[in-house]
Amino acid sequence: MNATASTGVVPIAEPAELILEYQRVVARLAQARIITPDEAVRRVRSMKRARALAEQRHEQLAELVFHLVLSLDDGTLKEGEHFMRLADDRVALHPEAAATALYRAQRGRLLRREVQSLLILAAQQLPEIVPERMARVRFNREGDRRRVVVLHLPSAQKFVGERPKAVPAR
Repeated sequence: MNATASTGVVPIAEPAELILEYQRVVARLAQARIITPDEAVRRVRSMKRARALAEQRHEQLAELVFHLVLSLDDGTLKEGEHFMRLADDRVALHPEAAATALYRAQRGRLLRREVQSLLILAAQQLPEIVPERMARVRFNREGDRRRVVVLHLPSAQKFVGERPKAVPAR
């Protein structure tokens, strides 16, 4: 009995290995004349473009999480206006307000819809950092309820790496 059968978990190959295997399969299909050589080249180029785009979005996500954590620490994002603190080291972050504040503070050049898209990506791929994506939180006593993204601060800090405490930029 092998490890896969006993645990029920199928090991996933590294992305570089998967891409090499894909290139090999496409080359075999071209050699067998199932697809044309031009089609094989198009498929390999398409895979490389998709991988480059995915890596770029992952880098943007890491940069966004870094700027969010830094802005929460140094006061660029204000409690009650941009975020609310929740229990268990979690923060309810209003994405539109936070994106505008980050843009004005020159902490990245992402538009609001790009920030929203990256936070959706984080919720899908990194649920330990963004456990909730469409929660509603009351920001003041008058009933200002907003849709927020819940960010788990210790996981976010671990994701971007340990660093010294932020110094206020004022």
